[in-house]
Amino acid sequence: MNFKLIIQFIIAMSIILCTSCIDNLGPGWEYQVDNPLDKEIVIKIDKKEYTIPAQTTQNIELGQGKHTLTYDGSSVNFVTKVNSNKSVTIMNPTLSNYMLHANFYIRTNVKNKDISAVFDANSYEYNSDIGTVKLPVRVLNTLFIEKRHTNWSFGLEDDVKEKVGSSYPGKKKVFHKLYREAQYMKDLAEEIPAGTVFPVNSKKLSEQPAYVFPIESLMSDCDAANEFAKNLESRWKKTIADPSDIFQEVAALGFDTTVEQGQQSKLAKACSTQFNPGRDDKPFKEAMKRMSRVTKYLVDASSFIVE
Repeated sequence: MNFKLIIQFIIAMSIILCTSCIDNLGPGWEYQVDNPLDKEIVIKIDKKEYTIPAQTTQNIELGQGKHTLTYDGSSVNFVTKVNSNKSVTIMNPTLSNYMLHANFYIRTNVKNKDISAVFDANSYEYNSDIGTVKLPVRVLNTLFIEKRHTNWSFGLEDDVKEKVGSSYPGKKKVFHKLYREAQYMKDLAEEIPAGTVFPVNSKKLSEQPAYVFPIESLMSDCDAANEFAKNLESRWKKTIADPSDIFQEVAALGFDTTVEQGQQSKLAKACSTQFNPGRDDKPFKEAMKRMSRVTKYLVDASSFIVE
């Protein structure tokens, strides 16, 4: 293993072995249930009802396992995974739009102030009255909006800072701010071209797609790696069917995937050029990178929609 993989290995091992850590996480995972509408909403989670006033957030703690959310006559099942990263999960029962806006900061002593490359990397295309425009904002309208996956610096109630500390690496930095759509359209009205159309989630809660382990994307030309990926998929399906110990089982998926990234792993010996001279192992390596991204997503996530 290289140094990076050794660190990943140690982190993964600590997650597996730290069974006592789960007890320290408390009885459940705390969701920030947000209501961006101009009227109160009533949701039901399992057998308990919650009234969320207009344009406010209410913290609700749910135990690890399967739950049912009902709003506006429609229901969806989901699994909560108690997590140790202490991140934020926003529950969006109205399936409203939230706007993740990129704010750009440049060191004062930088001569080249051009941010074209950084802007493009953090912008998305939208239709407007003047045609297609690129704006530094990403629309989020899924049921669960996880900071671990989207990584905003300024939350719904935070103000955007005009300046950031110089301790951050790099000459040009990007810090994202999360907005409710109505507030975004108000605060940045001058920056949004007339007639700009942002996508919406028009489906009911009951129509939200369940998470599916992306097995097809993990296939390569190496049978050993394919069998390993299928085994991960099988373990995931078993875990999600009985999520009583999902924290440890998903951590184990991440751990096993990290182990197989090593240069001396079983998969490397079966699939890599190092142990199989003349073999093109690029497809195998790319599949393993995708596999790492998938298991990292599972480890980082706190919530999964299920059937």
